[in-house]
This record gives sequence, structure tokens and C-alpha cells, in this order.
Amino acid sequence: MRPILFTIIIIFITSCSQFIKKEQVEIVDIPENDTVINETVEVEPIVELPKEYSLNIKNYDVSFSTFPKSDISGEIFAVVSSREALIFPMVDLKTQKDIKKIKDGEPLPIGTVIPILETVDIKDTILENHFKYEGDLNYFYKTTINGNEGLVWGADVVIYKDLELADRDSYFYTKDEKSDKWYPFNGNYQLTSNIIKDLKDNRVAFEKTNESILTNYLNDSGVRSNSLFITTDFISSSSQVLISEVVQDKEDEIYIPELKRLVTLYIDEINKLQKDDTLKNELYTNTLVWTKNYFLMADLLLKYSNSSTKLEETLQEYPEEVVNEYRLLLKETGINNSLLLNRTIDFSMFLPQGYYLSNDSLFGYYMARTWLGQTGFTISEDNLDSVRISLLIYKLTQDSAEIKSLWSSLNNFYNYIYGESSFFNPMYFNTIMESNDFGVFSYFIVDNDNLYSFVTNSGIFSLFNYGVKSTQKLFSYLSSPSIENRNFASGLDLLATLGSKSAVSLLNQDEDQQEYFNKLYTKIEETAAKVTTYNEDYWKASLPNSFIKLASFQTTYEQNDDFYFTNYGKWNQKVLNSSLSTITRINNMIPTVNKKEFIEAKLKEPSDITFRTVNYLRPVHFIEPDLESFIYINKLLENALIILESEKIEDLIKINNQIIEIVRKENSGEFISSSENDFIWEIPRLLNKLIKSPKNYSPSYMVINKWLDKDSVKIGLVGYPNRIFIALKDNQGGRRIATGYTDSYYEFTIPSQDYLTIDKDIKSKLNEDSRPFWGKSTVK
Repeated sequence: MRPILFTIIIIFITSCSQFIKKEQVEIVDIPENDTVINETVEVEPIVELPKEYSLNIKNYDVSFSTFPKSDISGEIFAVVSSREALIFPMVDLKTQKDIKKIKDGEPLPIGTVIPILETVDIKDTILENHFKYEGDLNYFYKTTINGNEGLVWGADVVIYKDLELADRDSYFYTKDEKSDKWYPFNGNYQLTSNIIKDLKDNRVAFEKTNESILTNYLNDSGVRSNSLFITTDFISSSSQVLISEVVQDKEDEIYIPELKRLVTLYIDEINKLQKDDTLKNELYTNTLVWTKNYFLMADLLLKYSNSSTKLEETLQEYPEEVVNEYRLLLKETGINNSLLLNRTIDFSMFLPQGYYLSNDSLFGYYMARTWLGQTGFTISEDNLDSVRISLLIYKLTQDSAEIKSLWSSLNNFYNYIYGESSFFNPMYFNTIMESNDFGVFSYFIVDNDNLYSFVTNSGIFSLFNYGVKSTQKLFSYLSSPSIENRNFASGLDLLATLGSKSAVSLLNQDEDQQEYFNKLYTKIEETAAKVTTYNEDYWKASLPNSFIKLASFQTTYEQNDDFYFTNYGKWNQKVLNSSLSTITRINNMIPTVNKKEFIEAKLKEPSDITFRTVNYLRPVHFIEPDLESFIYINKLLENALIILESEKIEDLIKINNQIIEIVRKENSGEFISSSENDFIWEIPRLLNKLIKSPKNYSPSYMVINKWLDKDSVKIGLVGYPNRIFIALKDNQGGRRIATGYTDSYYEFTIPSQDYLTIDKDIKSKLNEDSRPFWGKSTVK
């Protein structure tokens, strides 16, 4: 069983790429029906953890053998790749008729490496230098074996310009399935001295890349001799990208039209109330105007156009207050006072990203959705005008079956995709009112005494309360003022609360954390204990919840004795990066995906040359044996399928089901079949057919700490993936090196003002200085 600590922080994490002013955040705490531990419980702190959880363990037990090289010279070489290959005595070939001169040849064993001395030219221009022989069309080559020259038929060999590559492919034609030696290469990768040293020391090694994880896997799967190592990172990130693309399609088809219709219905209903208003009650009249302006702002945003001429024409249709707010929203990117909401908000949250920059409709939809979901009205005794607006929105929602249905559809969708927040939505007032009968509403809401029962809890009311901002809560719980003078929390804190032993150990090893460690560890344990009663329904309530649960499985698949490459502490480096990146990506999972069609590049084989060569058996590939993570990915996808109804998600579930069956065999020591081994090789190509976004790197980042009264912002960032080399040792494939890809993670602080432009120069932070202390100098 995994440690129960994995259950911790869902309500604290879901959507921290944007920010709410510190004093305005209504923190979500444990629901009343959850078990809450005694806050005074004493937890015995860990002073020192066993050494094996360190990321630097020296174990010199991977020994590399010298790979045998062919003792031949030349510039072009061939590997015999057909069981019909012969070496023929030398004859003079000039035309197709000369084929009759060829005498019986001697067999050439498959896998033999031979030099190519010359390509035989044919004078018959009709065949364009290709001879026709035994039903194939190809070249004849001059070669030499044991000092004797002869001819070899091109349909029986594969040509190389690199003797080292020819020797490697020769090895795969002749080797047993189970290798008894490690050689310093994997497929087309010749291992550097640094990689070799890391593999000897730790059985795993990392190398930088500058391509997306899918592109890297596609490139590697194009080389038959590569032994692939499929990681949870690959399937997790592919799931997130695919879901993002499905969400985009749903927004285009369903939710953009629904939001436009909903806003129009609210405005129409308010127009009816204004038509019947006697204008004798100023508070009521003003409430109608303020509420209508709130929806007119959303209506105007939905009509966004980057054409200044068209914009000015559109603005003439709206009240001055709405136009002024609109201009402020387009211009302002920092903290400022909202004219319509009468409170400060962070205008940077209205800046669309990625997919939402594709056209005016998406641009406007993003801003309108943010306006209705991330802004709202203060519920408190000091803001009764805001309470009146909130109650009016509630009544309009309750009184119209069409509005209520549309609102519920949108709210359920947003809550699932982005997670719930601590804001109040229209249904909040259902818990306060015994009935929906206000009497005469225009009189009810102008009587302050009637409003006090609605302000028993202070907070913000918004139409859609999606996108939790409670990461601020989590990290404040693990930093000042909860832990005095500890200015910033870190990703390690998060993983420690999820059950990562290596995260706890590293926090304890960090000299900067020594003075805080005991209290920090107690806080981590308390936080974990508070949410151990959360059931499966809670974790599947939203995508952010689900991916955090997935990260909890990833982060606890740490150093263990189950597999050769997981024995030592360096494996924990991979685990920390994987789980932190899964969490980081969910914070801007949707906006960072650019929706463009991707056409897979295909190699064009010469159509006029034929072969009778056969492929050697693929090396035995391997899937990261973290069975629980792959099983949970399927649960996550199956739940997403209920909400999103996508054939592509169904296809991904089928792929992952096959992965699970192979991983089950790996964990039980069973051999995988040849077809299953081929399936592992095919995984990148299968995912490439499902995912249509460009295969370039898209930055994802989360805010760890951001406060108005601080000068700095702490950021977690998913960087370019690392290539990971794994020293495998098992009963089926024996000793071999496999190559896969795992996420990289960066963590750094920047001045508060730089956060507003972080998207423009985020890639400049991908340097050694921006890595967390535990990740420095580990990637070659």
C-alpha cells in the first residue's frame, strides 16, 4: 500500500497560474463533514532519515564491455540482412544481359559486415543503373571478403556510411534476446563518458534535450536498434495535452455559444425588471443598473475585435461605465481598482494564452469567462450593495429554467476542468434560504436587516466559482507567518505532504531549511492528516484533483529494490521531476496548448528499388513499472470520458490498458510477447496520431508564492524534457541500456513586477541557476 500521505493538497493546488489579493482570498478549509485532527497533536519530527534516500549514492557495479568492431576499412559498408544473401565470383557487369555471367555464389551469414568497394553501373539507361535479378530491382556492389573480391546483390544488404552503426546493427542480427553484457551505447546513442560514469554510479543518467517529449520519442522509435523506456511522464503529459485539445473542441462547439446565450438571457431578464421599475426605490434601481453593467461587460468582451475601427463602433452601444472598465481591462496588467466591481483585482489574469490567442472569438471568450468566474462581489456587512447584486443574480438564476440549465452546464464544465474555488456561486444562497420566495424582491433587498443572514461568511460571490487559488493557502501554511521568517515554501514541501520520503530527506539536508525543519515537518504531517478521509469521488471531482492524485502515486514510486535501476537514490531525481511537473502542468494545462494541425513527417523510400532483407528482432523495450500510476491514469481518463465524451480519450484508454498489462507482467517477472514488445515501440506513433498540437515545447508554470506585500514571486516551471538512460538487468532482455524521457523542473524567484511579463521570457529561465538545489549538476 502507498503511504496515506498522498491525499493531501488537492484543495490547495488546482489553478495557481493567476493570483488573488491576499486579504481577499477566502481560504477553503476542510469541509465540515470531514474528520479534522486536533490542531495540538504532537508529531515526532524526523531529525535524520536513512542515507539511502539521498540523490547521490555511489555504487560501482555497472561495468561496460568493449563492443567488438569489424576489422575492415573503407568509406561505405553493408550489413547482410537477408537469409538468401550470396557472394558471387567477380564478373564484368555492364548490361542486364550480363546477369547470365553470374555463377553460383557462396552463402553470406546474416549480420555479416562487408565493405562496399564500388557500385556496379549498368549501361542500360532504361533501368537507371538498377539491375533486375530474381524478381528484385537493385544494385550490384563490389566487395571483398578475406582478400577475395566478389559481387553482392543489393536487395540482400543494408548500406551504411558509418562502420560503427553497421557493427551495431550486425550485433542485433546475431545476438541472443538476452544480453549478458552492457555496451556503451543504445541504438544510435553512443554514451558519453559523463553518462557512463552516472550509469556506473547510480544506474540512471540524465541528458538535456531541446525537443518536446513526444518529438524525442518519435525520433528514437525511428531507429530500430533503440531500446525504449516509456515513462509515466510521457503518458501523463500526453493525457494532459489530449484532454486540453478535447476541451478546446468542446468550447468551440458548445460552451462559447452557451456562454453567449447565458449572458444575453441575464441581460434580457434585467431589461424586463427595469421596464417594470417604478424608480421610486433608488437602491433597487441602482442594483439593476450595476448588475446589468456587470453582464454588459461580459457581453462586450465576447464581442472583442482587434480591429480598432470595429471596436470603436461596438463601444458606442455600451454605457460609459462599461466602456471605461473595458479600456482599463485591455490596458492594465497589474493590480488596480475595478471601476465596476469597486474593489482591487489582478488585471493580469485577463491576458489570454496559447490557444485563446488563435482568433478574436476565443480571445473574447477567455476574457469574458475570466470576468464572470475570477471576479465578483464582496459578501460582507460592509458591502451590502454587492450583496444586493449577488442576490439579484441568484434570483435571476432561480427564476428562469433556461438560465439555470445553461448556468449549471457551464458551471459543471468549468469546475471539472479547472477545479472549484473558494468563491460563492448562485447555489451558495440555497443553503441559507428555506425557500426561494423573497416576497416582493424590490423591497426585500433594500432592507439591510434582510441581508445580514446572507453575510454570515465573508467572501466573494461570482457567477462561476472555478479555479481554486488556494495554493496560496498551502504555501502560506508552510511558510511565514505559519513558520516564522520562512519567506518561501518549495515544491519539495508539496511532495513531502504527498508522501515523498526523498522530499522530506532533502528538506532536512538543505542548510537553508535547518532552522525551520522540525516545525515544517509537523505542519506537513498535520496537513496530510486533515485530508486522509477524502474519498474517490472527491479526487475525481475535477481534472486538477485527479492529476494531483496521479502525482501522489508518481512521487511515492521512489527508490526500491524491485527493479535494478530503482535500487539507488538517483532514481528519486526522476520521481521528483515527474510528480512536480504533473502538478505544475495542470495550472495552465488548457491555455498553453496551441491548436494547430500537425502533419506527421514520413520518410520517402525510393519507389524503384526493392529489397528482400528482413528486420532483426527489436531489442526488449521496457515501460516504467509504476503500475499504480498507470492504473490511476486510466481511472482519470475514464472519468474525463464521462464529461467530455471523446473517441480520442477512448483510444488513449485502450493504449493505456495495454501498457498496464505489460507493466503487470514486468512486476511479476513474466516475459512479454514479441507483439507486446512491438507495441511498446509503437506507443509514440499511436500517441502522435491522437495528439494534433505541434510537437514543440510549451512552457507550464505555477506560482508557489505571490503576495502583494512581498517583493518577489516564486515560480515552478516545467522545462524541456531530459533524456534518461537506464541500466536494465532482467531475465528477458538481460543487460542493456534503454533510453526514455522524463520532465525537468525548475524553481526560482523573480521580482514581483517581472511576473506580469513572465510569458515573454519564460524560456530564459531554463538554466542551471534556476534549478532547485536538489536538481543542480545532475543533467549532463
